[in-house]
Amino acid sequence: MSNFKFTADATPQTQVEVETLTTHGRIVRGPSRAVSQVGLSNELNEFQIEMRRTMSYPRSEISCLLGLLQPDRWMAGLWGDEKGGWHDARTNTFLSFDDARDLISARIKELGLSPELVHAWPHSVNGTGEDQTFHRQTFEQQMERFRQRESL
Repeated sequence: MSNFKFTADATPQTQVEVETLTTHGRIVRGPSRAVSQVGLSNELNEFQIEMRRTMSYPRSEISCLLGLLQPDRWMAGLWGDEKGGWHDARTNTFLSFDDARDLISARIKELGLSPELVHAWPHSVNGTGEDQTFHRQTFEQQMERFRQRESL
């Protein structure tokens, strides 16, 4: 038997450089998010920090709308998060949040959709099954279903 002795004190993690694969397939190299304490505290843990990063407004809302409306520029890109917008690795261009909003407005007009209902989409409450069913459909089927929601 070893002489293991448990102590409640925890030492901070060492910050190291890591490679992270983004949801868009891009590898980003940067410092890890070291957690200063292990256990319950008033500080955000690594999971909470990551959730806030991925769910940050306006990024999450705008990307949801871009995914719904599928404008050609967005769908053809290989997008990575950058401060204030996204970077397309395929064309080496930047799409700011304001440019994305303009892209969304133009696409709403092109498709003849209600701007109010489109902008309400990210805040609508759908069950997981309904959401998965919707996203498995072709774009034409999605827009037909979305237009049916408009008429209700």
